[in-house]
Amino acid sequence: MMNAREENKLVRETIAFPVRYDKYQQTIWDAKGMMVCDIRGWGKIQFMKRSEERQDSIGEKIAKLLNEFEDNEKQDILNSPGPKAVTPVRKKMVCFDWD
Repeated sequence: MMNAREENKLVRETIAFPVRYDKYQQTIWDAKGMMVCDIRGWGKIQFMKRSEERQDSIGEKIAKLLNEFEDNEKQDILNSPGPKAVTPVRKKMVCFDWD
């Protein structure tokens, strides 16, 4: 079983951000035009009022959450602490101690 860090890495390697929801195809696409997933409301939603609007709202929300995930990942990388100390190990080689 993967931990959260491994899952996040796989997501970032798989999807080209930002993603967008296409309500006509009920599909989420990445920045390279590759399909990420279909959004289908054939279950419970089909029997509810305003079913198309519900399906589109869910698709838009998932796309927004994926883009927020990417933004948060970028911020985590930018805000991660740098090396505490630089220790020479050998000639032309350096070892970093990270938090």
